[in-house]
Amino acid sequence: MTEKKFVRQCSCEKCLKDPLGQEAKHHADLNFFMVSLDEKQRRLCAALESRRLGYGGDTIVSKITGLDVKTIRRGREELEHQETAEKVRKPGAGAPLKKKDRYLEGTRRTRRR
Repeated sequence: MTEKKFVRQCSCEKCLKDPLGQEAKHHADLNFFMVSLDEKQRRLCAALESRRLGYGGDTIVSKITGLDVKTIRRGREELEHQETAEKVRKPGAGAPLKKKDRYLEGTRRTRRR
């Protein structure tokens, strides 16, 4: 049985105002891509997007992806120093899911994204 993966919907102001716009399409594509990455790769991908956006990029990417601002900052630091953390959590590891996050449209998620 294959695991269904949750694709996060962007909550930034631009997507809320124009959900069919070019920016919303880019954010949806980014979130779709992020689902296929492991923890380290998501952090680095978010850091690249943040760096591309410039000032305030961490906050914007956090709203797009749902990643914590500190996680994105850590990814930027890894990019700047060209170092990566070798440790990647096993599926199901990390903080327990909040009750509200356990179910989405009747499908239980096994990992928080």
